[in-house]
Amino acid sequence: MWLDIFNFGKKYIDVIFYAGYQDNLVLCFTGRVQQCLSYRNSGDVNFITEMTVLNAAEFFRYGYLNKTFTKGTTFEEILSSALSDSNVKVGYITPEINISLPKDKTFIGQTMDLLGREYGGYNIFVNNNELNILGDNDVIPGEIITITDSSGLLGSPKRANVYTEIEMIFEPQLIAGQAVEVLSESMPQFNRAYKVIKVQHSGIISPRVCGKLIT
Repeated sequence: MWLDIFNFGKKYIDVIFYAGYQDNLVLCFTGRVQQCLSYRNSGDVNFITEMTVLNAAEFFRYGYLNKTFTKGTTFEEILSSALSDSNVKVGYITPEINISLPKDKTFIGQTMDLLGREYGGYNIFVNNNELNILGDNDVIPGEIITITDSSGLLGSPKRANVYTEIEMIFEPQLIAGQAVEVLSESMPQFNRAYKVIKVQHSGIISPRVCGKLIT
């Protein structure tokens, strides 16, 4: 497989990545390949394929809004209109910004630029084709996963500037923006609730195809 600047826009490769245990597979990531190449190292019989994949790539590149909304239109209605021509859907929007327009207003420009100008103080991100906008203290509603030494916590949590990094056994249901609870026996000072900022999966894809995968 290959995709580079010479065939970008002429060739499209989409990736849908499911993972889990036995028959319980969860959608971990979906996106369009931005760059990829396959190669074989000298003396090796196996090919290695490396790819960079962006979730909602077309929306980030081509999402555009040119429309006037009347007084009383809610922010969620504006967002739904902006996403109508893409495969991105409205995810969780913090209630404090889902208010009605006090007067008619026209939006013209690239959708993500408009959101950045209007709501630059919020966390704006796409998870599996769902656009979410959260305040610093907001989390996506749902079940709070408890991570303990017995349920998959590997080693002890680590402080990285203002963030806490934890390594655990694969948990496919974790997504950015949700809340988790950490209970560590060796480092109880880290025992509290956290908002997930970033999720990184790494591991062997298959015993038949040797190599490492980082998404």
